Amino acid sequence: MDVFIAKNGKTSGPFSPYQIRGKYDRGTLGPHDYIWYEGAAEWMPAEWIEAWKEFAKATDEQKGAIYFLGGRLGKGLMFLPAEAMILELSASQGREAELALWKVRRPRIHEIEEWYSTQKPSDVVVPGGVGSMLAKLAELQVGNPARYTSVTPEELLSMVDHFVREDYDDWRQAPPTPKQIQYLESIGEYLWQGATRGDASALIAPASDAQRRRLAFYGLSVPTLLSKGDASEMIDDYIAKHPESEEQYQQWKRDNDL
Repeated sequence: MDVFIAKNGKTSGPFSPYQIRGKYDRGTLGPHDYIWYEGAAEWMPAEWIEAWKEFAKATDEQKGAIYFLGGRLGKGLMFLPAEAMILELSASQGREAELALWKVRRPRIHEIEEWYSTQKPSDVVVPGGVGSMLAKLAELQVGNPARYTSVTPEELLSMVDHFVREDYDDWRQAPPTPKQIQYLESIGEYLWQGATRGDASALIAPASDAQRRRLAFYGLSVPTLLSKGDASEMIDDYIAKHPESEEQYQQWKRDNDL
C-alpha cells in the first residue's frame, strides 16, 4: 500500500506503511498532518493510524515467534503480515503446540535474557550463549514443569556447558568434539585440517546478522567465522565498558527503522 503525506501545504510520497509509522513515532509526521492512500475517500489526520493495525509495526512477541519458528525477519515487517507469517510457519511445520508453549514461556525468557545481559558473572563464558540456557528452560517446561517454574538463572547456568574465562582460550583451541564433527557432517559441513573446537562452534551456531550489525556499530572487528556465543560475549564486554553504548545503538536503530 502506497501512502502519501500532506504537511505544511506540501505533499510527499509514496511511502510504505512501515515508513509512515516510523515517521509518526519519531515525530517527523505529526498527528495533525494528513495521510492518504489509494482507495481512501479523503485525506485523514495522521493520528488515526494509531488505531489501525495496517500501520502497526510487528511486535517484539511476533518477531520472537518468527525467529522461534525459523523464519526470517525482514526490515519493514508490519503487524498483519507478521501475524500471517506466524500462522503459516506454525501450520506448515506442525508446531502449533510448540508455539503455544513458547508464548507461555516468554516471560521467563525475558527474565533469563535480562539476567544474562546484566548479572551473569563476567568471568564465566557460555559457548552457546543465552540460547543454550533458554533451550534447557524449554526442556524443563515439558519434562519437569515444577522445576521449570522455580529454576533460577544461576541454576540454569549450572545445567549448560560453561567455562571460567581464564580457561576459555584453551577450550577454543582444543580439537573439535566427535559430536561437533558428527553434527556438521549431518548438515553437509566438513571441517578443514587444523580446525578447532571454536571453529566448529562458529559453524554450528554462527553469530546472527543482528549481532554482527551491533558489533560493527560499536566499531569492533567482526571475524568472518564467529559463533553466537562469542558474539554475545563481545557485546556484553563492550556494553560493560561503555554503558552509554546501548542507548546510542537503540537510537541508531530507531533512526534507521531497524
